[in-house]
Amino acid sequence: MVVESLQKAVDELPGKMKQVFIRCKIEGRKQKEVADEMGISLKMVEKQISKARVQIRQKLLKQFPELVLIITFLL
Repeated sequence: MVVESLQKAVDELPGKMKQVFIRCKIEGRKQKEVADEMGISLKMVEKQISKARVQIRQKLLKQFPELVLIITFLL
């Protein structure tokens, strides 16, 4: 159930944010590589990842408040 909710939270991220998050955090690609491919700055990649983590964390905490410590440290 948590895995499905995590996947849904990632799927609901806005376009570019979703692309950056998937490429860096799911595919494990380097931030610099993703920045170059997408034609954006490294700083923008970092910001998009940070914002994605916040959005995902908020959605998961609403559904699974009992997992607050795990979610906080993993995201």
